[in-house]
Amino acid sequence: EPSRNLLGNAHAVVAKLQQDEPFLSALLSSLRHHARGGDGAALLQLWSLVRELTALASGLHPIERARVYRRLTSLGLLAAARSTLGAASAPAGAHVRCCDVLSAVCSHDPSLLRSDEVAQLKAGPPEAGLPPAPEQAAAASQADASHLPDASGGTAAPPPPAAAASTSQLLAARLCDTADEGVARQAAELLGALLDPSSMEEAEAPFLAAAYAPGGCVSSLILHLGHLARAGPAPEAAQLPHSPLPAAAAAPVLLELLASLLGAHGERGLLVATSPQLWRSLSGLLEQPGRVLRCSVARFVRVLLAEAAEAAHADGVAPLVGRLVCLVAADRGGGGGVRDSLANSAVLSLLDSLLAASSEPGARHSALLSHLASDQRSELESLAAEAIAPADALLRAHASPVPPPSLLGARGGAAGSEPEAAGALRRGPSLLRDSLEIDGGGTAPFLRAMQQARRHAEPTTGGIEKLCLA
Repeated sequence: EPSRNLLGNAHAVVAKLQQDEPFLSALLSSLRHHARGGDGAALLQLWSLVRELTALASGLHPIERARVYRRLTSLGLLAAARSTLGAASAPAGAHVRCCDVLSAVCSHDPSLLRSDEVAQLKAGPPEAGLPPAPEQAAAASQADASHLPDASGGTAAPPPPAAAASTSQLLAARLCDTADEGVARQAAELLGALLDPSSMEEAEAPFLAAAYAPGGCVSSLILHLGHLARAGPAPEAAQLPHSPLPAAAAAPVLLELLASLLGAHGERGLLVATSPQLWRSLSGLLEQPGRVLRCSVARFVRVLLAEAAEAAHADGVAPLVGRLVCLVAADRGGGGGVRDSLANSAVLSLLDSLLAASSEPGARHSALLSHLASDQRSELESLAAEAIAPADALLRAHASPVPPPSLLGARGGAAGSEPEAAGALRRGPSLLRDSLEIDGGGTAPFLRAMQQARRHAEPTTGGIEKLCLA
């Protein structure tokens, strides 16, 4: 009975407010006014009121809830949200409550937000920071990745949101420059829901094209990642009333969001995933202090290579994975250092996933693993000596079945001396066993030993016969 009464009260309150259009219009107009430089406390209270309204609507029937959100969006709710998100001087609590309201709208129907951005795309001028047409947006997103950051240098900063910036652009800006990790998490969740292709209709394709275009939300996130890699604040950070989140707090949120997006957006995501600038930015993050960034980078690489295997051929991928292996080996220090940590486990999980993919049909990542086994052999051997299974499996999978120099001679294939050939006869059984284990059944070392033995051994000794029987 109490629950039924509460639901009835919520229905009555929401129905009354829906009918009072002047009140809702005045409420949303006040939100826009205070966001442009009014009273921060009043802005906070007004967003709290709107959040309570969406909380009441959440228990209604979906059809009735749809009426509530249609009325709010038609009266300018999303415009008020853009005004608040674009106000860097607004209190953090206002950003939190604004994101709460947008989350409620997105949970009901993310198409409300996307369609609003598509309408803004078609009506907005080019100088507003958005592409003027879907065709131009798609061409810009697929042309090249030149708008991505270069972690090794450069001064380009994530551009501040334009006055007519879209909701997704403003969410990306809040994720990058907020001092509140809670706001960053909220913005990342909203962007993930908005960019989720599984709930995207065909008419909303321009929204995705604009997200990957220069100045879009995805390219803004990549630009900010480059600044985190350089450990230098963006030039506009001095204009903010707070310090942005440090790399150890901001990078994990960014990388989780990008990992969920890039593998799901086809050619657009692959264009970013194979960009050398992205991988240089990731390498730059590994130079920052702390193991949190190493763990986040390793997880990002594992997810991205699993979703977009073509990214393994991008410049900078092999050196990055090799650097991760070197850091784990240095951490453990031959068994005397840090034996287990989340960061080291993330790197070993990455090696496991690469090995598993290389054993599947098509042998994905085999070139990357060969590079690791060659360039980081000493680090892998030190890890294998401590019974680290992925390192041992990688070394076994890429072991070179080359016979000992004594059998091949000093110049790789020349016949050895008579004492060496006699030794080869005595080692015949072990050579055959080793060749079977290392070469998967191949007998190249064994046959070479027989050829050399035949040159020096006398037939009457029976040595060759014994070797064949063995």
